[in-house]
Amino acid sequence: MKTSKKLLILVMALSIGGVILIGCGKKVETPNIDINSSVEAEEQNQGLVTEGENAVDDITDEEIIGEKESSASDKIYFTVVEGLEVPMSMTMDDTILEDAYGIDTSLLASHHIEMGMNRASVSEIAIFELKDKKDIDAIKAGIEKRQQALDEQWSRYLPEQYELVKNSQTVVKDNLVLYVINADANKIVEKFNEIE
Repeated sequence: MKTSKKLLILVMALSIGGVILIGCGKKVETPNIDINSSVEAEEQNQGLVTEGENAVDDITDEEIIGEKESSASDKIYFTVVEGLEVPMSMTMDDTILEDAYGIDTSLLASHHIEMGMNRASVSEIAIFELKDKKDIDAIKAGIEKRQQALDEQWSRYLPEQYELVKNSQTVVKDNLVLYVINADANKIVEKFNEIE
């Protein structure tokens, strides 16, 4: 019986060794392809570009990704958050803006609103550029609506995040309105007030 066990173990070891050797067999080399030269060669074959011409150079970033020209609100947003660690966010579109704030977008020359994507942290930075200063009260009413909804949402959730909601700031400067909920709200407001 001892001999049969030893023989069985030997057969199993040889089988495993054979599988390992087969798995570690001859390596197939993959060719190193230069994608840029391949694309250029194909474009030349199809007559899309001539020698030394690169069609990609003539395409703007806006055409590639469909970007629009930056608005005043966009520029202000990127100015006030420059150098700060802002949580991952998404830009609020007009539909969400109208639902969340109840603001008629026809009153705005531009707007840029970033809202946090993470359910464990609250952050919202909204910049509204009004067409006419007389509509500031309508914007403030929309901000109050949003503040109430966020207050209700975060009051039962994470206490440290709820503090940020309670310490939100709204600043009016000429035809611009800033609404901010962020750990760096004071710095953002300071940068906003420095904008000429």
